[in-house]
Amino acid sequence: MQTTFNTSLFKCLLLSLSLNLFLVTCGSDKVKFSKSTASGSASTAVKPGSKPSEEQANKKQGGNSNGEEIGKKSGGAAVGEQFDLPSPPKLLNMAILTRSVQCFYCHLRIEGDVGGINFPTQGIRGDTGKGLKILGTLYATNKIPDLIGKAADKTVENYRNEELPVFPKSLDTQGVPTFPTITAAQISAGAKGSVTAASGTFSKIIQGNAQLVGTQAAPIVLNGEVYFTGDVVIKGVYKGIGTIYARRIFIADDLTAQKSVFPYPLDPAAAIVQAKADLAAKKDALYLYSMSNVVVGWPENRLSGTIEKELLASDPSAKLDDGPWTWLPKAQYKQLGVDAAKKFPGKCNNSSDVEAMEVNKVEAFIYAANALSWRSCSPMTLNGGFVAPAVAFVSSKSGDNPDNQNVIRYDYRLRVGISGFDAVKPFFE
Repeated sequence: MQTTFNTSLFKCLLLSLSLNLFLVTCGSDKVKFSKSTASGSASTAVKPGSKPSEEQANKKQGGNSNGEEIGKKSGGAAVGEQFDLPSPPKLLNMAILTRSVQCFYCHLRIEGDVGGINFPTQGIRGDTGKGLKILGTLYATNKIPDLIGKAADKTVENYRNEELPVFPKSLDTQGVPTFPTITAAQISAGAKGSVTAASGTFSKIIQGNAQLVGTQAAPIVLNGEVYFTGDVVIKGVYKGIGTIYARRIFIADDLTAQKSVFPYPLDPAAAIVQAKADLAAKKDALYLYSMSNVVVGWPENRLSGTIEKELLASDPSAKLDDGPWTWLPKAQYKQLGVDAAKKFPGKCNNSSDVEAMEVNKVEAFIYAANALSWRSCSPMTLNGGFVAPAVAFVSSKSGDNPDNQNVIRYDYRLRVGISGFDAVKPFFE
């Protein structure tokens, strides 16, 4: 972290402190010093009026400064006063965190940084990377497949959270970051909120399943964190700020904020400014956590085979293609998605046995402990981002037309400290 302070007393001040701080540059009115990183290398300051190096420019693009100018103070400080340092990056600093490459990285625009844990090194589909654009930095714990690396603004291989925290703190036996296991007890400890929908008000820890449906006139109302021990089927409009934890989550139709904050500017610094304003205004925000799978649209979507090959951990109690049929019959689920089906009547042209349940937009950050599955006949937009070891994100009508491209946009409020995912925070901060 780089710190700047004003002084008229010295033209050049040499610092040698036991805290591993050292002088970098000095001038008539400013002194800049840096603290060495965990790897032992220090950042390099830029003299006033000089052009930053390519390395520094890349670091800013990668977002390691949390979207803010490094060393910026909130006000002038006299010598000996305590500095007001920028807060460190908060929770989930990436639009995507996964290990999947199959049935995902194509016909897709990602607005934000991406993290990859143990990307596969072989057996990758030849069309992976087709129509892909990552407007941000692609970080990986190992080598990045060439087919997707070339689509990113910047790539960083063998990354270990040296600057921007991207990966979980949990490590495998080889010291490589891995997806954490979060228990029901850990989730329950922070479940102190409520969610209200047409089906009722649910508070704190709810034993069983629920349907949550909202409209523009009567939205789902979020207030903090709640935990359903069973499944949640959700659709419609929501307002407030909250996190919903459940065993499995099914999104039966579009799921959108009553007052959306998206899209954020493509420039990270400008996005941070907007995110802080949205945070202060308490704009609507939804965070979804499944201890197993999140399925968008019709659950039996023929994507389980692809995903199950990539799953880091499987849920023995429910395969990916299983719907909530033990408590919600298929006919009732179809009725929940009746508006979704009307968007694209008939069948997907290459998936004749998949029910045409069109979910085109979801505004939420999704965390699936096992897998995220979303199949549509038309382009899809995810405003928020996701974490999932395995993912299949397939639109049958995307093609090569940029106007038909799928889009994932990062929720920058996570980077500036919005409340949410309290059970997840200890594994990432």
